[in-house]
Amino acid sequence: MMDSKKVRIAFLLCAVVVWLAGSFAWGAEHQVVLEWDQNSEEDLGGYEVYYKPFGTAEYDWTSPICAVGKDTTECIANVPGDGEFVVKAVDLALNYSDASEPAVYDSVPAAPKNLRIVSAVVAGLQVLGLIILFSIYYRAVRRRR
Repeated sequence: MMDSKKVRIAFLLCAVVVWLAGSFAWGAEHQVVLEWDQNSEEDLGGYEVYYKPFGTAEYDWTSPICAVGKDTTECIANVPGDGEFVVKAVDLALNYSDASEPAVYDSVPAAPKNLRIVSAVVAGLQVLGLIILFSIYYRAVRRRR
Protein backbone atom coordinates (compact mmCIF):
# COMPACT_ATOMS: atom_id res chain seq x y z
CA MET A 1 0.00 0.00 0.00
CA MET A 2 1.24 3.49 -0.83
CA ASP A 3 2.00 5.81 2.03
CA SER A 4 0.40 9.23 2.18
CA LYS A 5 3.57 11.01 0.99
CA LYS A 6 3.62 8.99 -2.24
CA VAL A 7 -0.10 9.66 -2.76
CA ARG A 8 0.46 13.40 -2.34
CA ILE A 9 3.37 13.35 -4.80
CA ALA A 10 1.33 11.41 -7.37
CA PHE A 11 -1.57 13.84 -6.97
CA LEU A 12 0.74 16.83 -7.33
CA LEU A 13 2.30 15.39 -10.51
CA CYS A 14 -1.16 14.82 -12.02
CA ALA A 15 -2.17 18.38 -11.16
CA VAL A 16 0.98 19.77 -12.82
CA VAL A 17 0.35 17.74 -15.99
CA VAL A 18 -3.26 18.95 -16.20
CA TRP A 19 -2.18 22.56 -15.61
CA LEU A 20 0.51 22.38 -18.29
CA ALA A 21 -1.87 20.84 -20.82
CA GLY A 22 -4.41 23.58 -20.18
CA SER A 23 -1.86 26.38 -20.33
CA PHE A 24 -0.69 25.37 -23.80
CA ALA A 25 -4.24 25.35 -25.16
CA TRP A 26 -5.54 28.42 -23.30
CA GLY A 27 -4.17 31.22 -25.47
CA ALA A 28 -3.72 29.17 -28.62
CA GLU A 29 -4.56 30.59 -32.00
CA HIS A 30 -6.80 28.72 -34.37
CA GLN A 31 -5.40 28.04 -37.83
CA VAL A 32 -8.16 28.24 -40.43
CA VAL A 33 -7.64 27.45 -44.12
CA LEU A 34 -9.98 29.36 -46.43
CA GLU A 35 -10.61 28.92 -50.14
CA TRP A 36 -13.01 30.43 -52.66
CA ASP A 37 -13.86 30.47 -56.34
CA GLN A 38 -11.53 32.61 -58.40
CA ASN A 39 -12.75 35.84 -59.98
CA SER A 40 -12.60 35.73 -63.79
CA GLU A 41 -12.04 39.45 -64.51
CA GLU A 42 -8.91 40.31 -66.49
CA ASP A 43 -7.93 43.30 -64.35
CA LEU A 44 -8.04 41.33 -61.07
CA GLY A 45 -5.25 42.40 -58.74
CA GLY A 46 -5.86 39.94 -55.90
CA TYR A 47 -7.98 39.23 -52.85
CA GLU A 48 -8.23 40.44 -49.28
CA VAL A 49 -9.70 38.33 -46.49
CA TYR A 50 -11.26 39.89 -43.39
CA TYR A 51 -12.06 38.34 -40.02
CA LYS A 52 -14.60 39.38 -37.41
CA PRO A 53 -14.78 37.63 -34.00
CA PHE A 54 -18.23 36.62 -32.77
CA GLY A 55 -19.82 39.50 -30.88
CA THR A 56 -18.09 42.17 -32.98
CA ALA A 57 -20.43 44.45 -34.95
CA GLU A 58 -18.24 45.20 -38.00
CA TYR A 59 -15.22 43.95 -39.88
CA ASP A 60 -12.08 46.06 -39.69
CA TRP A 61 -11.91 46.93 -43.40
CA THR A 62 -8.50 48.61 -42.93
CA SER A 63 -6.78 45.41 -41.73
CA PRO A 64 -7.20 42.30 -43.86
CA ILE A 65 -5.92 39.15 -42.18
CA CYS A 66 -4.75 37.84 -45.51
CA ALA A 67 -3.94 39.50 -48.85
CA VAL A 68 -3.22 37.14 -51.73
CA GLY A 69 -2.52 37.54 -55.42
CA LYS A 70 -4.80 36.59 -58.25
CA ASP A 71 -3.19 33.22 -58.90
CA THR A 72 -4.17 31.79 -55.52
CA THR A 73 -7.53 31.36 -53.90
CA GLU A 74 -6.33 30.10 -50.55
CA CYS A 75 -5.58 31.84 -47.27
CA ILE A 76 -4.20 30.28 -44.10
CA ALA A 77 -5.35 32.50 -41.24
CA ASN A 78 -4.28 32.39 -37.60
CA VAL A 79 -7.13 33.83 -35.56
CA PRO A 80 -7.73 34.05 -31.80
CA GLY A 81 -11.05 32.19 -31.87
CA ASP A 82 -14.44 31.67 -33.45
CA GLY A 83 -15.77 34.21 -35.92
CA GLU A 84 -16.68 35.03 -39.50
CA PHE A 85 -14.60 35.52 -42.64
CA VAL A 86 -15.34 37.38 -45.87
CA VAL A 87 -13.23 37.94 -48.99
CA LYS A 88 -13.13 40.91 -51.36
CA ALA A 89 -11.66 41.00 -54.85
CA VAL A 90 -9.40 43.96 -55.69
CA ASP A 91 -8.70 45.10 -59.25
CA LEU A 92 -5.52 46.75 -60.53
CA ALA A 93 -7.04 50.23 -60.00
CA LEU A 94 -7.63 49.29 -56.31
CA ASN A 95 -11.40 49.08 -56.66
CA TYR A 96 -12.91 46.63 -54.20
CA SER A 97 -15.78 44.25 -54.83
CA ASP A 98 -18.56 43.74 -52.34
CA ALA A 99 -17.77 41.29 -49.58
CA SER A 100 -18.57 37.65 -50.13
CA GLU A 101 -21.11 35.81 -48.03
CA PRO A 102 -19.52 35.14 -44.63
CA ALA A 103 -17.90 31.81 -43.86
CA VAL A 104 -18.48 30.97 -40.20
CA TYR A 105 -15.83 29.27 -38.08
CA ASP A 106 -17.18 27.79 -34.85
CA SER A 107 -14.81 25.47 -33.00
CA VAL A 108 -17.55 24.30 -30.65
CA PRO A 109 -19.05 21.06 -31.98
CA ALA A 110 -22.74 20.97 -32.75
CA ALA A 111 -24.96 19.41 -30.11
CA PRO A 112 -25.86 15.76 -30.72
CA LYS A 113 -29.41 15.09 -31.88
CA ASN A 114 -31.98 12.41 -31.10
CA LEU A 115 -30.76 11.44 -27.64
CA ARG A 116 -32.65 8.38 -26.39
CA ILE A 117 -32.51 6.21 -23.29
CA VAL A 118 -31.79 2.66 -24.39
CA SER A 119 -31.83 1.05 -20.96
CA ALA A 120 -31.55 1.96 -17.29
CA VAL A 121 -30.17 0.13 -14.28
CA VAL A 122 -30.44 1.14 -10.65
CA ALA A 123 -26.81 1.28 -9.58
CA GLY A 124 -27.18 2.17 -5.91
CA LEU A 125 -26.84 -1.42 -4.74
CA GLN A 126 -23.82 -1.96 -6.97
CA VAL A 127 -22.04 1.01 -5.43
CA LEU A 128 -22.93 -0.16 -1.93
CA GLY A 129 -21.62 -3.63 -2.80
CA LEU A 130 -18.32 -2.17 -4.05
CA ILE A 131 -17.93 -0.17 -0.84
CA ILE A 132 -18.51 -3.28 1.26
CA LEU A 133 -16.05 -5.33 -0.81
CA PHE A 134 -13.43 -2.60 -0.54
CA SER A 135 -13.84 -2.36 3.24
CA ILE A 136 -13.51 -6.18 3.61
CA TYR A 137 -10.37 -6.15 1.42
CA TYR A 138 -8.91 -3.22 3.35
CA ARG A 139 -9.45 -4.95 6.71
CA ALA A 140 -7.88 -8.14 5.40
CA VAL A 141 -4.80 -6.25 4.21
CA ARG A 142 -4.45 -4.47 7.55
CA ARG A 143 -4.63 -7.77 9.49
CA ARG A 144 -1.73 -9.21 7.48
CA ARG A 145 0.65 -6.50 8.69
